[in-house]
Amino acid sequence: AVSDDGRTLAAGRRDGTVALYDVRAGTGQAARILGGHRSSAGAVAVCEGGLYTASDDRTVRRYHLDRPGGGDVRATLLETLYGHQSAVTGIALAPPPAGEEEATERPVTVGMDRTARVWQVDAASHLVLRAGSAGAAAGHSPGFAECVCVVVDPALAGKKDAGTSFVTCGSAGDGTVALWSSAKKRPTHSLRAAHGNAPGEDTPAGVLSCASVGGSANPDVFATGSHDGFLRVWRIKPVSEDGDGGDPTERKGRRPTASSVVPVGKVPVAGFINGVALGPRGRFA
Repeated sequence: AVSDDGRTLAAGRRDGTVALYDVRAGTGQAARILGGHRSSAGAVAVCEGGLYTASDDRTVRRYHLDRPGGGDVRATLLETLYGHQSAVTGIALAPPPAGEEEATERPVTVGMDRTARVWQVDAASHLVLRAGSAGAAAGHSPGFAECVCVVVDPALAGKKDAGTSFVTCGSAGDGTVALWSSAKKRPTHSLRAAHGNAPGEDTPAGVLSCASVGGSANPDVFATGSHDGFLRVWRIKPVSEDGDGGDPTERKGRRPTASSVVPVGKVPVAGFINGVALGPRGRFA
């Protein structure tokens, strides 16, 4: 993950540490190593002045980042978030809800305990959603979410109590891409086996990575990676009251009541796509 100013890069490591790099220095050497996790740190997320790290030790650690005097990056541990009952596999950061701009960002995490959790850091509480599938293919453990990204659902945008919208992506044997709102207990739309079957197998390929565009350009677009040979791009498409898709603002008298995940395109990529990042306007990945 890279900071908003493009200067600090954070990378989780299998030994439980998180390395912080100064991109401008160009040395390839970590400027600072953060310890604390007791197992692999498999997911990180950066926001303005902050860093979140997630680990197989079932915890999420929250740091404040700064550069005193414009020098080397400094990380101060603020708190450790507990709740997951198994390894935390993914984390993404949502902006504060409308009207609460002064509040802290809301982390969204997924884990091997088959849950998604939306954290209200300021209130020291979190919401638990069942983001897993008990119907994984034979020979595979019950499905869990490998990764998560925060998106904007056009059908909910601007509505009161819309909650936080995000996408979770399922593990091997399931491969489900699901659209969620924290205001609902179940996904608002699910697409099983989004990357088709695993090469040479008759079971769905797991979705290993995902990322959304974010910002104001294309906040309803996200990409997913697996090992089916393609990076796939998706859009959250609103559905109007009579069931027709498309932009409801272009159809007088029709309000969006829900959204679905629809494919936009795919790019051939050989091998395993274990991580995805998208540019600010979605012009490159």
